[in-house]
Amino acid sequence: MPAPSRCLSPEIATEYIDDTCLAPGGARRVGVEVEWIVHDEAAPGRHLPLDEVTAAAGDDGAYCGRLSFEPGGQVEISSRPCADATAAVAETTADAELLEHRLGSCGLVISDAARDPWRAPRRVLRVPRYAAMERYFRGGGARGPEVGPTMMCTTASVQANLALGADAVEAERRWRNAAVAGAVLAAAFANSPIGPQGPTGWKSSRLASWLAIDSSRTAPVAGGTAAWSRYVLDARVMFVRRAHDDYVVPHDPITFADWIEDGHALGHPTIDDLDYHLTTVFPPVRPRGWLELRMIDMPGRRWWPVPLFVADALLDDDAALARAATTGAESRWDVAARFGLADPRLAAAAAICFDAAREHIDGDAADLVDDYAERFVRRGRTPADDALDAAVAIA
Repeated sequence: MPAPSRCLSPEIATEYIDDTCLAPGGARRVGVEVEWIVHDEAAPGRHLPLDEVTAAAGDDGAYCGRLSFEPGGQVEISSRPCADATAAVAETTADAELLEHRLGSCGLVISDAARDPWRAPRRVLRVPRYAAMERYFRGGGARGPEVGPTMMCTTASVQANLALGADAVEAERRWRNAAVAGAVLAAAFANSPIGPQGPTGWKSSRLASWLAIDSSRTAPVAGGTAAWSRYVLDARVMFVRRAHDDYVVPHDPITFADWIEDGHALGHPTIDDLDYHLTTVFPPVRPRGWLELRMIDMPGRRWWPVPLFVADALLDDDAALARAATTGAESRWDVAARFGLADPRLAAAAAICFDAAREHIDGDAADLVDDYAERFVRRGRTPADDALDAAVAIA
């Protein structure tokens, strides 16, 4: 619960944010979080009760990684921190095959798309955090009442979790490289062009929904590691927790810095409140003691390892990302969401990034990255284009 009087200063908050999110060091590790939208194979438009999905998935300790469920019933597998991308992909591939087999035996299938093309958003995970989040988004925390629920309940992603660095200099360099690569990765793997009403006008409507959410918590962080604590403190407070399962959405928007300075009717924030606030801030590149790359659509069952291999290879290639930056692609987030690699600058940057990444990848991973580059990147296409072509052919 919030404290009755002020107990947290901006200086203490800044120090805590930096210590929690930006402390470099430790062994280099790679992880991945993979989400899938789940459908009834015979009736893909049917909204599935959560207990049907959880029972089919069977979280019984057989998975290498952690199995969890998103607000709309999407299934997520989070790998353990692994020694390299190859190990993270191997473990998660085994988990994905087990998941697909179990779901299939119950008549359920996982989607190759990053946006549900059949169902409108409906939250089936009934927990207080997501109920409060939905209230926040519907109450003005997004540009339109359906934006937040669409993002929460009908989208799927591949999140690359990569080491921050051995020291502060390396952490800053890898952060800035991730920032340059972000919009390029978003464009190169765009795969959410179709919703229940048909084509959305966006190659990545998933990214478009993120961009339409309260920008104080979803805009890219400008300025590297030094800007992170200010970004967090300037982000709006999504909700105040009165108790473990009791969340209040502020009627009037306040930033966390405002809450520290002026308090709230329910009290002043504590370190616990700040720690929780950190979990509600969602920029495309988010530090949590490692770097989360959160901008990547699920590109499909065959292709989901490719963004992890490419991102992991890129973050240490300063020269390639410097060349990519000359295209101006870094700031083209809206363009990446709407056009994918049909945008010439993003296409040029993607070609640079894939060519550079390929030099650091070998074995089966190299073959998969090559196949993706030949099918999509070198042709200025993404999986979204295949989906749109298929929709036209059916029509």
